[in-house]
Amino acid sequence: MVTCRFTGYREAEGVSLQSPHLRADVIDLNPEQQHTFLRQWFRAALLESLEEHETSESVRLQEIEYEAAAQAEAIMEFLSKEENRSLRDMASIPVLLQIMAIVWKEQGSLSGERVELYSRCIDYLLDYRDKMKKIEPLMSAAKARLVLRPLALWMQNDWQKDEAPRVDIEKQIATTLRVVRPGTQPIEFLENIRDRAGVLVGSGADTYTFQHKSFREFLAALEIANQHLVDLLIENFGSAWWQETLLFSAGLTSPEIFPAFIESFLKHEKNGGPTSPLLLQLVHEAASRPIAPFEKIISDQRLTWQKRYNALQCVRLLRSEAAIELVKRAQHDKELRVQQLAQQILREWEVVKPPVVLTERSDRFFNPIENNAEYILIPGGTYNFSANSKIVQIPGLYFAKYPVTNKLYEIFLDALPKNEQDKYRSIYAYDKRFNGNDQPVIGISWAVAVAYCEWLTEQGAKGKKQEEKMVFRLPLEEEWEWAASRGRRKYPWGNDEPDDTHANYGKKVGHTTPVGSYPAGVTPEGLMDMAGNVWEWMENKYTHNIMARSLRGGSWIYSTDWLRCSARYGFHPLDGNSVIGFRAVCGQS
Repeated sequence: MVTCRFTGYREAEGVSLQSPHLRADVIDLNPEQQHTFLRQWFRAALLESLEEHETSESVRLQEIEYEAAAQAEAIMEFLSKEENRSLRDMASIPVLLQIMAIVWKEQGSLSGERVELYSRCIDYLLDYRDKMKKIEPLMSAAKARLVLRPLALWMQNDWQKDEAPRVDIEKQIATTLRVVRPGTQPIEFLENIRDRAGVLVGSGADTYTFQHKSFREFLAALEIANQHLVDLLIENFGSAWWQETLLFSAGLTSPEIFPAFIESFLKHEKNGGPTSPLLLQLVHEAASRPIAPFEKIISDQRLTWQKRYNALQCVRLLRSEAAIELVKRAQHDKELRVQQLAQQILREWEVVKPPVVLTERSDRFFNPIENNAEYILIPGGTYNFSANSKIVQIPGLYFAKYPVTNKLYEIFLDALPKNEQDKYRSIYAYDKRFNGNDQPVIGISWAVAVAYCEWLTEQGAKGKKQEEKMVFRLPLEEEWEWAASRGRRKYPWGNDEPDDTHANYGKKVGHTTPVGSYPAGVTPEGLMDMAGNVWEWMENKYTHNIMARSLRGGSWIYSTDWLRCSARYGFHPLDGNSVIGFRAVCGQS
């Protein structure tokens, strides 16, 4: 037997499964699967609408096939637009993709905003569907929301579970019901919302849950905004249970709470550590993003440099005239790391053009093939290599400042023939935990990492003297360790033991983070993410007599022991997984 809910098969409900069983999580749908799902969903929905005499007409059935395919294609085209990225991430979850299909079928369009899509969907379930069938709803969608909002916040904040007993839910909604619709009994409302709307569903021995937890999170966000509970959002920032509610809060326009939240949060101690991926996601999805809160933080030199750095990372997502002027001023910050980030942002925005000529005295260069990715010169030297205790001589070499990101890797994919792209695409390309533009690309084998470097070499570094070709490749272990330690540091940043400010390690975050999120872990020369986040492929074998290639740097899963500059690991060159990425180095042929 396969069931999509483990609820109802637990000791609390008296139906505990006695035989061994496995709980598995459904993998997100990739675009091809989404397209198939939509085509088949529309086909089924259109077949349902047929009159009995039409079910045997081949011409009518063929028309339905064409129509279903056209509707599926239209939604996929809508989702493919860059401005609809947040909806594209939602579409990977089957129940949310079905919601999109329902709204598209009934209302003929989708909103590009996640909050607006949920709002339309819940209103559709609460009363629009019944009105279409000429059934009088128990109450309007607006009134039903007034009852469900505080219930959702109670389940989110106080109860903190997906399901709640009916008796407790009745107590929570009784007072609001007396105001919204006098005379309506709580059980009458619950059964109507369950049987007619389906927003709430029965989930076992007299318990209720929201049909999908995102409904609870959305309605809770509405109630938080209505009560202006900014402190509650800050208090729960970083909790996985609260992540979606925070994101919904950012996207609300009426009432709007995000500007007040961001102004308070940027000054809060929770913003004192590495740049939070959730913070960047909140800014990305915010309905309104005024520059003033960020300007207050970046201009206040009394605050810790990390808070100013994090605020500047947020401004990186804004790109307006006011944002450009603010970043220009940040170039004069008293902290070097803030200055360097400001300069990097201005180069990304093409406000400042990087040097076009690489000379023998250049300590860095910017590769136009990789969207002006920065490479830093690590001077050569001699040191005692930890793997064999031999003295080695290392030549000067340019190291990429960051591991290769999804955004840069996409440039490589786009340069390939269409029929070759899937062969090189990461298996995590559609996994929203790992596919952010500035997260390191993962799931890439050593062989593909080598192919990327060879492609860079073939393209050539523009601006270099034509007779001096630039060669890109993976680093040798001796070179990587020299760049990370210079023969004297235990960790890339120095000899201080690691903490949460230095690197992403030990499952503390639970996934990869955007490169550059841990500026406290930078090497004195400016290399970022040399410890934690992802292991990095090396050019050489782990030992001379096996196929495995070496890895360096540790990852978001591994413990502090693997963050040492001397730590090494080996992996099969044709495999890749969620903890392995790569960084390119460059030298003159």
